[in-house]
Amino acid sequence: MQPNAALSAPAPGIKRPVCREEMPRKGVFMNQIIQNAGMEQRESVSRRPEVNVIPATKRSVESGGQIKKQKSLRVAAYCRVSTGDESQQTSYTTQRKFYTELITSKPGWTLAGIYADEAISGTSRAKRKQFNIMMEDAMAGRIDYIVTKSISRFARNTVDTLNCVRQLRQLSPPVGIYFEKENIDTLDATGELILTILSALAQDESRSISDNIRWSIQKKFQRGEAVVNLDRFLGYDKGPNGEWVINPEQAEIVRYIYDRFICGTNSNRIAKELNEMGKKTVRGCVWRADAVLRILRNEKYVGDCESQKTITKNFLTHESTKNNGEAPRYYVENHHVGIIDRLTWDKAKAMLYESGTQSAKKEDKPKKRRGATASPFSNLTCGSLLDGKPCGARLVRMCYNNVVTGYKDHRCVEAEGLEPADYKEHYYYSYPVWRCSRNAKGVYAKEDDPLVKEKDGSCPSGSTHECALEQSFMEMLYRVKRDYESNGENSEIAARFREACERVDRQTGKNSFCRERLETLEMQIKELEENLNQTLGKQVEALRHAALKKDELLRQSYEDGAIAFDDIEVDLVNGRTSTNLGSSWGAGMAMGLTAGISGTGEEGSEATIYASLAADLRTRLDELKKERDILESEQGATSAMRRNYEFFLRCLTELPEKNDAGMKMNVNGLDVEGSMFRDMDGKAKPGIRSGVKSGHIRVTEEKIAVLPDYLRFEKGIYIAFIKSGEVDGDTVTYTTNFGVQLKSTGNSRNLSSFLGFRRANDDGTIELLDEKWKVRGKGVCYSRRKVGEKRKMLGRKTE
Repeated sequence: MQPNAALSAPAPGIKRPVCREEMPRKGVFMNQIIQNAGMEQRESVSRRPEVNVIPATKRSVESGGQIKKQKSLRVAAYCRVSTGDESQQTSYTTQRKFYTELITSKPGWTLAGIYADEAISGTSRAKRKQFNIMMEDAMAGRIDYIVTKSISRFARNTVDTLNCVRQLRQLSPPVGIYFEKENIDTLDATGELILTILSALAQDESRSISDNIRWSIQKKFQRGEAVVNLDRFLGYDKGPNGEWVINPEQAEIVRYIYDRFICGTNSNRIAKELNEMGKKTVRGCVWRADAVLRILRNEKYVGDCESQKTITKNFLTHESTKNNGEAPRYYVENHHVGIIDRLTWDKAKAMLYESGTQSAKKEDKPKKRRGATASPFSNLTCGSLLDGKPCGARLVRMCYNNVVTGYKDHRCVEAEGLEPADYKEHYYYSYPVWRCSRNAKGVYAKEDDPLVKEKDGSCPSGSTHECALEQSFMEMLYRVKRDYESNGENSEIAARFREACERVDRQTGKNSFCRERLETLEMQIKELEENLNQTLGKQVEALRHAALKKDELLRQSYEDGAIAFDDIEVDLVNGRTSTNLGSSWGAGMAMGLTAGISGTGEEGSEATIYASLAADLRTRLDELKKERDILESEQGATSAMRRNYEFFLRCLTELPEKNDAGMKMNVNGLDVEGSMFRDMDGKAKPGIRSGVKSGHIRVTEEKIAVLPDYLRFEKGIYIAFIKSGEVDGDTVTYTTNFGVQLKSTGNSRNLSSFLGFRRANDDGTIELLDEKWKVRGKGVCYSRRKVGEKRKMLGRKTE
C-alpha cells in the first residue's frame, strides 16, 4: 500500500528529515572542492599578466632610512653648545669642522649649510636663531636632509623635537633628520616611538641638570656667597681673588644718584642730569628713571647682599619671576664694602616707600602707602590747647570740591553739539585740608589713644589747607638756607644744632673729643683703603712680570700675542701665576701652567715687598675699623644726628635760586611782601583783581618779574628729615631727626591767599595764578548728567 502523498509532504515551516541513504558522503564533496580549486589555480597562473615595476622618484616616510641609500641630497648640519666655556667651545668647533668635511666628502651630497647656535640652551627654540633659520630654509625646500650629532644637540624639549620632525615630514617631498648617535632617521616610519622616548630622556636630563645647578647655587647662598655678574653691575669690579672691588669712576655715579635723591630730586630729573653729564649705564645705554630706581633699591650698594630675589619656575622656558615667597631668600649684612653708608641707604629707603620707620625684618619691606596716608603730612598732630594742654590728636586729610563759575571748554555740551536743556553740567576743582581727628566727621583718632577720650568735636582747632602747609614749609627752608649761607657756623641752625648735640652728650655722658676722633678715623680709613687698592694692583703687576721673566713658554706666548698681559691670572695669597692659553696648546703645556709657576714670590722680590706692605695696610685698616665701631656704638645718637644734619645742609644748598623759567626766585616773606592781589597778611587789594580780569590793568613783564613764586614742594626733604609736626593755628613746629625744631608760619592761609603768585611750568612758561582752581595746579574737573523728562517739562513751564 503506497503512502498518501499529502501525508508524506512536510508541513509548511517544517524541514523534511533526510534519510542517511539519501545524504552524499563527506569525502566525495571535499575531493570535488579540492579538484575544482586546483583547476582554478592552474588557470589563474596561466592567465597572470606581466607587471612592470616603476621605481619611486620621491622620498617618502614609509621607505625609511634613505640617507644611506639615496644620492643627490642637499644635506645641512646643525650644531649647538649650551655654554661658552672652553670645553664647550672646543666641542662647538669640532662639530662644525666634522660635519663640513663629512658632507663635502660624501659622493652625491651637497652642503646646504652649517647651522650652529653657540652658548644657547636647547630647552626652547625661542632664542635659537640659527635653528629657526634652518627650519625656515627646510620649509622653503632648500634642504633635503638635516644631520645632527644627537637628539640632545637638536633639542632638549620633547614637544619641540616632535613638532619639528612632524612638520618636516609633512612636506612634499618630506625633509628628514638623521641623529648620528642614536642612528635614527625620521623618514623611517618605525622610528617615531624610539625618537619620542629618547627625546623625553633628553628633556629629563636637562631638568636634572637644572635641579643640580639650582641646588649648588642655593648652597652658595646658604654659605653667604653672592652669585652676581659684576661685569654687568655698576660700581664694582671683580678682584684677583674674586672679591668685590669698588670701581672709583662708577662709584661716583652711584653716590651722585643717592645724594641727589636724598636732596629731593626725583628719578626722572636725576636721569636727565646724568645724560647731560655724558654718563652711561654699565651697559653703555642712556639713563632712564627706572634704571635710577633700580640702583636706589639695590641693597648691595650699602654692603649687604640679598640672594634669590628671583626664581625660575620652568626649566624649559628659563623665565625668571619675582620670588614672592615660593622659595627662601638669603640676606647677608656687611657682605662687602659699601659704596654708600647705611644712613644714606636708610634715608633713600624711607623716601622710596614714603615711610620714616624701618622694618624690623629685612624680608618684610614696608609697602608704599596709598590714599590719604601717602601724604607726608600724615605725621602731623593737633597742638591746639584743650583743657590746658595740647590736644595731641592726629590730623586727617579731607578733600572738598568747589564749583568753577563762568568756565567753559571743549567738554561742554555746546562744543559737542548736544541740546543744553537735556543735560546738567558743572565744572569743579578739588582741594585738600587737614583737620583734627576730633572734629573730622566720621574719622576719629585711634581708640587706644590716651589723649583722646571724647568724640564730640570739642577741639577748638580749625582747618589747615595743604597748599599753605607746603608753601610755609618751603618758605621756612629758604629762610634757613639764606641764613646759613650768610653766617655759616654763626647761623641760627648751626647754633641750635650744637645745643642739641651738647644736650645729648650730657644725657649720655659723652664729650666732643669722641666726635672729633671719629671724624679723624673716617678720613684715615678712607685713605688706607685707597692705598691698599693701589698696593694690590702693583703686587699683581709685579707677579705678572715675574711670571713672564721666569717661564719661557709663557713669555713666548705673550710675545706672539696669544695672550694679553691682563690675561695672566695671579694668586695673591700663594704668590702663584697661571693663565688659560686655550685649546690650541698641548696637554703637557696646559698641565704645567695649571700647576702654577712657583718662585714668583721669592724673598726680596718686588712682589714680596708689595705683599708685605699690603699685609701691613690690612692690619692697620682692621685696627682703625675696630676703633671706629667702638666709638660709633658709644656715640650712637650723636653720630646719627651729625650725619642727618650734614645731609640737611646739603639739601639746603641744592634748593634752586632760579625757577624753571630762568628767573630769579622770589620767596614770599623774604624777597617780596605779598602779591599783586593780596598783601602780606593775605588781605585782598581792592579793585586790582577785577581790573586785571577786565583788562583795565595790564600785567606786564616788569610786574611779573616782582611777583612771588609759588614754590615747588620738596617732598623728599620733608620725608627724609621731619619726624613729626605739631599744628597750632598759624604755626607748625617740626621735629627733625637731627635734634633741632623748626617753626614755619603762614599756615592759616587758604587758596585765595596765593592769588597773584606766579608758577613756572616745566616747559619754561610762566603762569599767573588769578583763579583759585589754578593754585593746586590739578586742572578743572567736569561732570554732567542727563535731565529726566519730568524735570525738562517743569523747566519749560517755568520759562
